[in-house]
Amino acid sequence: MKKYSVSFKTAAKLVNELKEAKGERQLTKYAKIFEKHDTVILDELMYISFDTEGSELLFQYIAMRYETKSTVTTTNLIFSEWIKTFHDTTSTMAFLTG
Repeated sequence: MKKYSVSFKTAAKLVNELKEAKGERQLTKYAKIFEKHDTVILDELMYISFDTEGSELLFQYIAMRYETKSTVTTTNLIFSEWIKTFHDTTSTMAFLTG
């Protein structure tokens, strides 16, 4: 039986970890660790808004996993509120249609 690796964390925690890794010049190393997870579950996405850097890092992280690994997100916000997380319509739509 094959075992799968799953990571579960809030989106806020992920953004904080990504910012810390970037500050320590370890972002590539951090990304490689998460590439190993078959599935990542991001809870409370869009529950709080992030600054521009945090939004960009989050978007890049999700985009990095696109078409190779599964990423599950949860949110309780209505669709019209999603732009608050990614700060622009283009990034929000890319996230949704990706």
